[in-house]
Amino acid sequence: MARSVGLRNPQSLQHFLQRTPWQVEQFRARRLELSKQLVGERCIILCIDETGDKKAEKTTYSVAK
Repeated sequence: MARSVGLRNPQSLQHFLQRTPWQVEQFRARRLELSKQLVGERCIILCIDETGDKKAEKTTYSVAK
């Protein structure tokens, strides 16, 4: 993600995302507004791939060793 916005070091983006106080409802409203502008009246299919597996120490939770 950092590279896509022109950052060489992802640490600054990580600090920004972790330490900035976000207003969740305002963020969601703005995200929806921008999405509607991009999509317009077109029919779309939205696929969300949640690959963030819960970690247990240094291994992935529920994965056999």
